[in-house]
Amino acid sequence: MTTKIIAPAELDAVQKDRMFQLMATHYDGVKPDVFLQDLQEKDAVILLEEEGEVIGFSTQKIIETHGIRAVFSGDTIIDRAHWGTQQLSRAFARHFFSHPDGPLYWFLISKGYKTYKYLPTFFRTFYPRYDQETPADMKMLLDALGQRLYPDTYCPKTGVITYGEKKDRLKPELVDLSAREGDPHYDFFVQANPNFASGDDLACITLLSRDNLRKGTERILFGKA
Repeated sequence: MTTKIIAPAELDAVQKDRMFQLMATHYDGVKPDVFLQDLQEKDAVILLEEEGEVIGFSTQKIIETHGIRAVFSGDTIIDRAHWGTQQLSRAFARHFFSHPDGPLYWFLISKGYKTYKYLPTFFRTFYPRYDQETPADMKMLLDALGQRLYPDTYCPKTGVITYGEKKDRLKPELVDLSAREGDPHYDFFVQANPNFASGDDLACITLLSRDNLRKGTERILFGKA
């Protein structure tokens, strides 16, 4: 498997079609025109390929608000046969932890627990979380980013993006696969985003800094302790 980061304009028709197929395999309600419009609005795409075929990708956009820069991760998916690989995470870390516009915050929206789980798995400090109130400055930044990107659908009170029309959503069998018993992070996620199965997103944030990584995860992302 190989990874590369390119601009959306560099994608060819075959790659775009394969990316859409990956989304449609894992999500219900994916619309080609909406997918392509969203893709066009991003700054970069991380591609995961095997023998020349796209098997995963993640779209990214740098945004600035209140004098702070953040990278916003949009559509992200890996073919189910390759779940567990950290290749996309490594490519993301190598590029954005040392980005020339950094240090960057990571603005992550989560419509499924597998996405939210990246935060407690890799980072020491992130918000929102079950065991700590979101500090005022982080809440202000979350709200600013949420309202910047989703002015009509982001709710500052809940921190959830509730779409006014039918939105793409995880297929029911994938929702069931992400369930976790006895995991306080999972319990918090489903409480904070009760309609995640319908496509609602929970807005989340963390600082992309090696000092903010949990013990042992620097080796996973960068190949050393």
